[in-house]
Parts: sequence; C-alpha cells; structure tokens
Amino acid sequence: MGKLFSKSSKTKAQDISSAFDEFLKNVKNERIIPQKYITMIQSYLKRGDTRRAVYVIRDALKEIEKVPINVAVTGEAGAGKSSFINALRGVRNDEDNAAPTGVIQTTEERVSYKHPVISNVVIWDLPGTGTVTFPAQKYPKEMKFDEYDCFIILSCTRFKKNDAQLAKLIHKMKKNLYFVRTKVDNDLHNQKLCKPNNFNRDHVLQLIQDDCLQHLKKAEVADPRVFLISNLDVSDYDFSELAHTLSRELPAQKRLNFMLSLPSITNKIIEHKMKVLMQKIWLEAIIDFVLGIFSPESINDNDEGMFRDTLNKFRILFSLDDTSLRRMAQNLKVSVEELKLGMKSAHLLTCEKGNYQNSTNTLKYFSVSEHILIPSICITKKVLVQVYVLYLVAEDAKTLLKNEKIFRYYVDSLQA
Repeated sequence: MGKLFSKSSKTKAQDISSAFDEFLKNVKNERIIPQKYITMIQSYLKRGDTRRAVYVIRDALKEIEKVPINVAVTGEAGAGKSSFINALRGVRNDEDNAAPTGVIQTTEERVSYKHPVISNVVIWDLPGTGTVTFPAQKYPKEMKFDEYDCFIILSCTRFKKNDAQLAKLIHKMKKNLYFVRTKVDNDLHNQKLCKPNNFNRDHVLQLIQDDCLQHLKKAEVADPRVFLISNLDVSDYDFSELAHTLSRELPAQKRLNFMLSLPSITNKIIEHKMKVLMQKIWLEAIIDFVLGIFSPESINDNDEGMFRDTLNKFRILFSLDDTSLRRMAQNLKVSVEELKLGMKSAHLLTCEKGNYQNSTNTLKYFSVSEHILIPSICITKKVLVQVYVLYLVAEDAKTLLKNEKIFRYYVDSLQA
C-alpha cells in the first residue's frame, strides 16, 4: 500500500476523483457538504489539482462545524411544546437545563434552548399563535421568522385556523414546515378503554392522521405533513421519521450536526448518525491521504491516545458516556454495570493496557470495506480506528436500547 503514495499527482488525482464520484453516488440526497463545494472539488480534481480540492473539502468541513441550526417549535397551549423540545435535545423534563413543562402556557416570549452537546443546534420555543398578545398577523415579525431553518407546529387535538394561517405564512417564506400531533398515546389508551374488543392500534393512528390531514387541507394548507408522537415515549410512533425528514431537508451543511444532536433512542436514528459520521470520516481520509498527514501503517501502542480520544468522542455523541449512563441507570433504578450488560465498548473504558491491545489486535481483522466504501488508497490507521470504534459504539447504542427496554418494563411492572 505504501507504493501508492509515490504515484504521480495526475494518477493520484484520477484515483481521488473516481473515489469522490463513487462517494457522491453512495450518499445521494443525504450529503453533508453543499453542492457549491462539490462542484469546486470535482473541478479541481479533473484538472489534477488534488491539493486545492482537499482544501475545499477542509473548508466545507470547517463550515459544517460552525454553521448555526435553528429550529422553531410553536403551537397551541398545552400541546406539549416544552416536552417535545426536551425530547429533541435528549433532555429529561426534570433536568436543570430542560425547558419548563406544565399544564398552563409557560411561554410568553420566544426562548432558545441550546443542545447540551452540539451547541450550535438551537431549538426555539415560540408562544402559541392566535392569542391577544400574539395575533397571527404580527406573529412572524415578532418571532423573527427569518432566523429559523424550519418550523414545527404542534397540536394535541386538531390543527386549527390559526395553525393553518401560520402554515400559509411559512410556505410563502419558502421554509420547511412539519405538523406534529402530540399525545397520541392518550388517544390510544382512551380508545382501548372504550372499545377493548375491537381495538386496533394501527387503525386508530391512521384515523388520527387522516383527521389532521383532512382539516389542514380543508383550511387550504398546501401539502401538509403530519407526524404522530408521544412526548413520554419518543422512541415510538413517528419521532424517528420526523427526525430523519428534518435532517434530510435541511441544507446539506447542517445535516451532520443536526443528526448528531438527536437522542439515540431508536435503531434508525443510530444508523443515520453512523452514516453521517462515516461521511465525515471519508472526507477527512481524503484530506489526510492527499496531504500525507497519516501513513497506512499498522496500529501500534503509540496510537493509544488517538484510540481513546475517538472512543470518548463517539461515546458522547451516542449517549454512552459515563454521565449519560449514570443518569439513565438512576432513572431505571439499576446499576451502571447492569445497564452495560452486553456492551463491548465497556471493556475499552478501563485503563488496563490489555484492553487496548486486544482492541488493536482486532483491528487487524476488521474490514473497513464491509461498513463503508472507503477506497483502499485512503485507508490509514486513523481511518481504521475511527470506523472500528464508530461501528463498536453504534452497536453498543443499540444494545443499550434493548437493555433500557428490559429494565423499564421491569420498573413499570413493579409500579403497576
């Protein structure tokens, strides 16, 4: 593999250009870098100027790290805006930095809530529309609509005239809009009590969605999209689909951080997090290869710091860090050790030398090509570490979901 670094610049550019085109095909509509950068990168690669191409990639990644993401959440009082905002941020309602929840309207002016880990992701809690304080006509200006990337309108019943008026204003501004029908778990519970013999969960959910869509279309809202959720159990219903749709429809440079800001509460979200991180690893691999920052040598003991830094970073992004695990264990009334059952990365968290050495030995047999289409010319020890640790942590995040469900079922059974 070392001979590849002695290739002519023209051959290297051809290899990188071919690999970059294949990368674009694989990520399709979920790219994390904007088209303007892609066009520049392809132009430089066709001319054989690999260094300028990777400088553009590096600039794109720097923009991704810093670009602000603002999501506005509004709707009627009592719809569960604060709980929904907390769910988006992966924060429990009783935590210190949570949006305040209650049975009365708690928001009288717009309030921002930064994500606890990805600080440039901000969720805005906007007052409900149609009140004396905030008539619909003045609402967009008062709430500074130009600042938001997208809007989410919540309702726990039917979407009303004020919601429709607001939707039309948002459409005129050519902003993305999503309707979220909350508290569907309450509707299901009530229907099951009323009709226990012929209760059908999917049928009830479909009726709720059809009713919402019917009223919105009647109010002349163009192409409304309605997602059904429960703020108390966001891992169920349409929360994952809403999150993925939001990410996919954001500007390309905002997809990475938004996806990483989401709580790892479903396998689907975990998989999408893994995919966007793989894109970042791939792009950084191209930079490192062209600039010769890393050589394709085998892992050795001197790279332990890189291994641990990568592990700690990914643990935080997938909520597997010590603080997150302690918080979850306390909530489920179990020990952290019980919560870690079956989690492979837990063996890498100690300071024992053997754990790291065993992991690096495993890397020798770890095939990057099975998990992401990274061209062989770009597979360095840094790439091996990142992909291996990412794969391991993502699988552990899925294991944690299973463990959480088991323990939550046990806690609920004791409280019943």
